[in-house]
Amino acid sequence: MVVNFSKKGRGRPQHTWINKLQCLYPEGRAISAAKYKDITDLVKYVPPVFHDFYRELPHERRLNSGPEGADDICECD
Repeated sequence: MVVNFSKKGRGRPQHTWINKLQCLYPEGRAISAAKYKDITDLVKYVPPVFHDFYRELPHERRLNSGPEGADDICECD
């Protein structure tokens, strides 16, 4: 005898096209300069065996010399 355990009717349908999606960032993405600075400031609290991982993270280099901080933060009254 054969028993069929596949779902019928309810639940999320099984799509075969999901396996055909291409990776959007095959080499990964760089983190912002501000986030990298925060990580390097906090690396002293991480065990030394992991320091190289955090220091080698791909990150953006700050090109302009403006005030640091997020551009989307608004200090409104």
